Amino acid sequence: MKKRWIIALIVLIIVVTVVAVSRKSQETAEDYRELAGDIRNVINQYDDTVDNQSARRMIAEIQSVIDHSSTLHKQMDDLVIVPVEVEKIGYGCIQDKLVYMGDIQAESSARVYAKIPDRIVDFPVHNGDYIRKGTVIARVEDSKLKQSVYQAEAALASAKSQFQNLKLEYERIEKLFKEEAVSESQYLQLKTQLEVAKNGVAQANAAYKMVKEQLEDTVIKAPIDGYVSGKMLNVGDMAAGQMPIVTLTQKDLLKIIVDVIEKDIRLVKKGQNVNVYVDVFPERVFKGEVVRISPVVDAATRTSQVEILLKNPDNALTPGMFARLEIIVQSKDNVLLVNRNNLDVRTSRHLNGGSIRDTEIEQIFSVFVVEDNLALEKEIEVGIRSGLWLEVVSGLKEGDRVVSAGRTNLRDSTMVNIVKVNS
Repeated sequence: MKKRWIIALIVLIIVVTVVAVSRKSQETAEDYRELAGDIRNVINQYDDTVDNQSARRMIAEIQSVIDHSSTLHKQMDDLVIVPVEVEKIGYGCIQDKLVYMGDIQAESSARVYAKIPDRIVDFPVHNGDYIRKGTVIARVEDSKLKQSVYQAEAALASAKSQFQNLKLEYERIEKLFKEEAVSESQYLQLKTQLEVAKNGVAQANAAYKMVKEQLEDTVIKAPIDGYVSGKMLNVGDMAAGQMPIVTLTQKDLLKIIVDVIEKDIRLVKKGQNVNVYVDVFPERVFKGEVVRISPVVDAATRTSQVEILLKNPDNALTPGMFARLEIIVQSKDNVLLVNRNNLDVRTSRHLNGGSIRDTEIEQIFSVFVVEDNLALEKEIEVGIRSGLWLEVVSGLKEGDRVVSAGRTNLRDSTMVNIVKVNS
């Protein structure tokens, strides 16, 4: 057998091996050249023409050289095919959100007080009742005020009667005065009496109106529509003017006031939509809207107050509930999305000044994309980050197959076998 045929066979084996572990470094290529030199030295020990026995011995020695080559062993290890699962990159919508917590409050509520401090004689409403504006909430003792009204009414009638009598007398004297039948002093005296009587009517009328209003105030009515809460008194208790007897709360419109930190407040604008979540209804998303933003930052907390108005048409929500808010500061449709779990993230630090405080920290995102059964590591640029999903700005295209399972065993250009494609 000619040595050149043996050499050709060995070279073919090496070439096939090199192709199988393609995309390797220059250092790896040098290692293969060294291995080829060792094999050439073995072949040169034999004549140009060798018999079958010598050929078998030559091949055995060459096999021994190959077996003892750490480079080849290492590269053959690289030929391990890793099973992976992949997800295809596609388009979707994503929202940039600010997450805060807050207490739900009534947009409109009223504390109802008894204007007349006296004993409660009727209290027909109960906590939880929904009542309309003008509904009687309670009545307090009014017997003394009724008596005062009767007295004031009588005093007013007397004052009016006296005024009418003096008015008739004045008209008679005025006529006589014009005829010079009475003196001027008599005329002026009667005129003064008439003015006094007129003022007396006005005073009596004012007194009557005052006690009548006080009597009306013994009947306590609802100033607004709302739900009754905070009822602490009962019939027979004293209603004191400084303590509310009930609170009326409107629930169709609610509000949440949150303290937004300095770096976030610039992102918040009036009219932005807000998703509201409460533990009582874990499957529901309630919709709100930013309606007010405080123009000042609290120096103590470094926050600004933001008020969110929340519609509650079915009265599912109640003031006092604890809520989690998502303020939607930006929303994008039809953008490429990548699952956060499929990303590798490393941190890079850049010193922009002379102090460590000037260090800028940059996050670098990468994924493994399967092409031609090779897992290729690619850096990507991301935009909006929202929960499980990130917007892909550059580095990927629709339909790219990104490794979603088996990533821990991969390096750049590792051979893989796709066992499952997830949507």
